Amino acid sequence: MQQAVAWLGTFLGGSGRDLSGYAACILVLATFSMKSMRRLRMAAIASNGAFILYASNAQLPPILVLHSILLPLNVLRLIQLERTRAALRQAHASLAAPALAASELSRRN
Repeated sequence: MQQAVAWLGTFLGGSGRDLSGYAACILVLATFSMKSMRRLRMAAIASNGAFILYASNAQLPPILVLHSILLPLNVLRLIQLERTRAALRQAHASLAAPALAASELSRRN
C-alpha cells in the first residue's frame, strides 16, 4: 500500500504526503458542483479534514489554522441543517394529520 501511495504521489508530482493535499483540493472542487447543502457540508467537512492532515504533514500553519476553524463551523452548520430539516418534517406531518383526518371523516359520511 505504501508503495502505491508513493508511486501515485510521484506520478502527481509530489510525495505521498501531498496526496492529502490533492484529495482536499478535489473535495473543495466537488463542493462547488453540489446542489444539496447537506452534501456540500459533508464534502466540506471531509475537505477540512484532508487539509488539516496535509497542513500538519507539510508544516503549513496558516492552512492548518484556517481549516481547524472551518471544521467545527461546518459541523455546526450541518447539525443546524439537520435540526431544521427534522423540524420541517415534523411541522409537515402535523399539518398533514388534520387534513388526513378530515378526508377520513368525509369518506365515512
